[in-house]
Amino acid sequence: MHSGKTHTPDPAAIQRKMDVQKSLAPPPFALSSSPVQKKKGQASGGSGGGNTTGMPDQVKAKMESSMQEDFSNVKIKTNSGQAEQAGALAYAQGNEVHFASGQYNPSSTEGQKLLGHELGHIKQQREGRVKATGSVNGMALNDDKALEGEADRMGDKAAQAKVDPSAEPQQFKKSGSDNSTAPVQRFKMRASDMKRYPKFAAYMQNEIPKSHNDARLTKYLEHFGTNTGDTARDIPKDMQWGQGPEIRPYKMSRSDVSFRSGEKAEIIRLNRADIEYFEKSSKMHQGLNDLVIESNVMNGYTQFLDDQDGMDKWGKEGDQMEKAAFGRDIHSTLQARKSRKASFGQGEWEVKMTSADCQMPQRMKVWNSSNANGHYEGVTGSSFTVKSRPMNNWSFVLEHNQAGQDAKKGWKRNEMITTQDSADKFTVRSDYDNDRDRNDFVVTVTRKRKTTK
Repeated sequence: MHSGKTHTPDPAAIQRKMDVQKSLAPPPFALSSSPVQKKKGQASGGSGGGNTTGMPDQVKAKMESSMQEDFSNVKIKTNSGQAEQAGALAYAQGNEVHFASGQYNPSSTEGQKLLGHELGHIKQQREGRVKATGSVNGMALNDDKALEGEADRMGDKAAQAKVDPSAEPQQFKKSGSDNSTAPVQRFKMRASDMKRYPKFAAYMQNEIPKSHNDARLTKYLEHFGTNTGDTARDIPKDMQWGQGPEIRPYKMSRSDVSFRSGEKAEIIRLNRADIEYFEKSSKMHQGLNDLVIESNVMNGYTQFLDDQDGMDKWGKEGDQMEKAAFGRDIHSTLQARKSRKASFGQGEWEVKMTSADCQMPQRMKVWNSSNANGHYEGVTGSSFTVKSRPMNNWSFVLEHNQAGQDAKKGWKRNEMITTQDSADKFTVRSDYDNDRDRNDFVVTVTRKRKTTK
């Protein structure tokens, strides 16, 4: 049970690069003053063309391409006394990166690693994942080692990235008219609702922003939220916590989500019963409740996007997006369970494995078949045949293990989403990290015969 106490926002925090990794963090319920993350160590450039970031065009393109993030509004501050006060080579806060004297060197590989590290922190902050854990010289500090390690990996990867100089950066350029002064639409809640539903409020702030990592979800949001001007680049910003469509619990008898547009407010209404159930849910069922809330929020968000073009279709496109992205209209934990379960009927099936972003060993566990029960190592491109038992469905789950493929213990089940591509073909996507992209391991299941020999 939750006490219902109000959460006091952290002061603005930073993330910094240091010998001993420390970082400074943003407030949990606002993005106006974000935290700092800093880096201690060693690293020393300018911009060309029309960009005003302080990064050379080629370097900016590398960073954006590698991280799939738009950094056009980032400002590089060189020879920063504030970085030295923070005891850092560099630190990131909001859209600013501060470098200590002599540390900004975007022409070298090491300098690009440092720059990429700090831009990685900006990406983390935009996703609402950085909170203050301490302070340094009066500045709120985040020293989360996992975030630092992740930023290191992003920086290393970005520094090694290759970009075609002749390619147009269409993925990250604003199209059409200049939208620099347009308000960014972001999720928010009333203070009274945040106090009443603290677990739900924390989920909206910290977890929903990660949903844009799912490329399929973003694609369907774009497709069904038509003619809004939003792109794959804009949607991640829309999902951040701040000012925009309000998420409001509402008593409903025949629906889980609805969208209301008006002069003073744009409101995504969620069924209060679903939110109260989410608030009280146990850890065992948390994943299912997460999926119910996420699918309904994205349904309402699609209606919000669709409403921007003046041709709202009364929820139809929200339902279409939900079925395309999640495999079904998820209006209860029962529906969520069906979506997360990989269970198939009578016949002979071909199973093919495809790794998309696997950084840990994967395996598949099959049961209730007539010929293929057991564990299968997750190897890209491998395939095998499964035959059903008479009058029974067969099933499988996908698992990962941080300890290695041969470990006997430590296997944990991936989060899975099953979608039906055609009458006899299904795709199962899984996720074992906290990025919510459901693209770490992918399996296609195709029925070759409706009966078994």
